[in-house]
Amino acid sequence: GDAPRQWLKACGAITQAASALKQQHTTALVFHGAFSEDLKLWVDGEEAHDHVMARTGARRAAAKLEKLQRECSNLRGMETQSQDKANEFALAVGQARQEFLTQGMQALLNELKEEEGVEANAGAPKDSAEEQAEKVVPPLYELMVEDISKILQLVEQQATGRGSELSSVASLEIGSAAELVLRGAANVPGAEPAAADDAVLRSLAGSGTPATPAAAAAPAAEARPPREQRPLHEWTAEDVDETVEGAEALLMQLIPLDGLNKKRTPQELLARPPPKFVHDVGLLIAQATGFLQTLSEEWPEPREGKIDILQHIADQVAATLGLRSVDFDPADVLKGKEVPKTVKLLQLLAVAAARHKHQPGGTAAGGALPQASPQEKQGQGVRSATEVLAALEAITRCIQSVMERQAARGDTQERGGSASPTRELENGYRDLQEKLEEERQLRQRHEAKLGELSQQVLQERAALQERTAQLDDRQRAAADAEGRVAELRRQVETLRAGLLARAEKAEANSEVGRLRAEVEKVADDSTGKGNDKAKIQLEVKRLQQQQLEIEKNRETMEVEIKRMKLRQAEGIDSPLSEEIVLLQAEKQKWDVKVQSEEERMRVISSAEDGERGKETRLIEEKKLQMTKNDDVQDQLQVIIEERDGLRDGMDMLWREKARADEDLDNVSQGYTHLSDRVFEKIEEKRELEEKLDQYNNLLKMLQDNFEKNRYSPGGQGGASPTAKAPPAAEKAEDAGSSHYSDEEFEEPD
Repeated sequence: GDAPRQWLKACGAITQAASALKQQHTTALVFHGAFSEDLKLWVDGEEAHDHVMARTGARRAAAKLEKLQRECSNLRGMETQSQDKANEFALAVGQARQEFLTQGMQALLNELKEEEGVEANAGAPKDSAEEQAEKVVPPLYELMVEDISKILQLVEQQATGRGSELSSVASLEIGSAAELVLRGAANVPGAEPAAADDAVLRSLAGSGTPATPAAAAAPAAEARPPREQRPLHEWTAEDVDETVEGAEALLMQLIPLDGLNKKRTPQELLARPPPKFVHDVGLLIAQATGFLQTLSEEWPEPREGKIDILQHIADQVAATLGLRSVDFDPADVLKGKEVPKTVKLLQLLAVAAARHKHQPGGTAAGGALPQASPQEKQGQGVRSATEVLAALEAITRCIQSVMERQAARGDTQERGGSASPTRELENGYRDLQEKLEEERQLRQRHEAKLGELSQQVLQERAALQERTAQLDDRQRAAADAEGRVAELRRQVETLRAGLLARAEKAEANSEVGRLRAEVEKVADDSTGKGNDKAKIQLEVKRLQQQQLEIEKNRETMEVEIKRMKLRQAEGIDSPLSEEIVLLQAEKQKWDVKVQSEEERMRVISSAEDGERGKETRLIEEKKLQMTKNDDVQDQLQVIIEERDGLRDGMDMLWREKARADEDLDNVSQGYTHLSDRVFEKIEEKRELEEKLDQYNNLLKMLQDNFEKNRYSPGGQGGASPTAKAPPAAEKAEDAGSSHYSDEEFEEPD
């Protein structure tokens, strides 16, 4: 139904709340750092007997303390909201799991039976119906249905763990501030905090000794009673050890260990605890005390599932006892290594369960703070937002008392006076002016920095909201991914068929072949005509060169003729008339030759003009054919790109299908191995039942012989053969108990 979508929305809301909680935590840390700096200024002034610096530091610390309280109050409200969302989500998943176990599982099995062709037989006996279901429904389906319940349980565990993480995110380190307040108050006479405030501050600072010598002997006089004289729920992590006897004694106070295994004693099991033994102990403790309610009742077969269950036990123990972590590695338990750490974990489990039982709903605050171990005192400075607010109220009262004592101390000093009170007043006034100017500048810088940080926070929140909206959109889009993949597959098949048809049509198109042949022919003709044109141009150049030479010779002859005419006119060279006639004849011959050449050039030019027109037409036709060819090439390129894209899509879908098939094969093999193991256990059970029948028959035969020999003359000596019969009965009684084998351990590295 709509439950998965609602769960996705709830997960998104939890993630958004966690992000906002982290941002608020960062803001609180900024104010906490500024407050700590002012506290250091106050303490340094008191220790250096600089009363002006001490008063300035105390006044600034009081102002910063109000802002820190406001931010911590906001942090506590956001923590409560985020935890409520996580708890609601875990509750919804738990209800869905219970509904599935009560109704959904059987309905799903019935649906699988119907798919396998099984019809319900209302009149059949119960045993025959169960046998028929076992025969028809494959074991793989049954395991898949059981896995659904395990997945829901895992989601519920993760939601619960998320709530614990949110609590840790909202915590602050307040121990250093408490220590500074105690140091500063110790240097101000009459400003000692009240008894309740002093106890709170010392518990936060992790100090069991007061700052004044008068009260030094009070905590030392309060000696803790030994652990044997205290109830189990008052034990701490310091009280446990790594002995098998101690683990057995603590666990026996909560649960009976004798019923776990009748072949091996509790001491033998605790000497090297098997992994399943630790899980069974956790289940018994959950039934007896209500602790570890989210622990899975099924012992998983995969190694990762075993590690998750063991780590879940260790995390719950650490959270209940207020420890940062437990020195424990689940992989060592699987390999049978680091037995003392496993034994210590079992003891801590007993202490945590007793504390949970004594104070239902209790957390790390289950024990009294003065009884905390040295290891726990290192982490006690980190507290939740609620505890930080209580500590800040105590610090507020202490600082107010200090400021009152400082004011009274200042008045006394002024009344005391000195030899020159006016000069002291002037110096004090100048100092106050300088301090006031420094305070004003520092305040301006802090306000500017605070404004920048506020702008950054607003920008980050806006970006976070935008990314959250994008995440929701992507999650909704991912929910419809399977349908789109199927639609894309159909489109791929359709486009692939159309692409193949278009490719075949393009290859078999005669028009494309004809155009290609015409283009090649035009290209060849153009190449030949280009060569002819080049030859004609060379011939024209040669004729033009000849014409130039003829013109030059003609001009020379004309000059010579003019000169000869001039000489003839002068009567100087009369015998040269014959030579002139010859030259004129030569000139006429050359004129005729020039005219013939000019006529030839005109013919060549007219022929060249025709060829040029034809060439122009061929070039235009070639351009047209090239344009058509480019269009065809573009279409072919588009077809090729579509084909490549479809091939890539098909390859991607094929790889996804291969991965899905591989995962399915792995799961199928795992289920097959589990089924084989179940069948092996069934065969082993049958063999053991056959042996038990043989032992019973043998026992019956021996009893019959005993009864026969009892009334015979030698009956007094025949009572010994039955003396070893009781061990068989013991084996029969032990048939229903749990067995832990050393084969469960992994091979060490």
